[in-house]
Amino acid sequence: QTVLQVPMQATYQAAKAEILDWIVMLPIAEAKDFQVGHIACTRNDWGEKVVKEVNAILCRDISTERYLGFFAPYVGEELLPEFRSKYQELLVKPCQQ
Repeated sequence: QTVLQVPMQATYQAAKAEILDWIVMLPIAEAKDFQVGHIACTRNDWGEKVVKEVNAILCRDISTERYLGFFAPYVGEELLPEFRSKYQELLVKPCQQ
């Protein structure tokens, strides 16, 4: 059976199904290495307030080892160094600006 997923999602699903040792990750040349998710809300005063509050919480927590530790088990040992680097570049640094 073949399933196309980003590595972290595939690892999470495989771990839940207790088949982690059975899967193989193969890179897709056209796929981006890492993608950043975004929050969205209605375009009004309430929505802007919610987005600012969520952003503040994420920026507070995102630089902690505890927060990064949530993702690490689902990345895989072979991708962890690159994941840490991209995590810093794409998530931590923008919060510091």
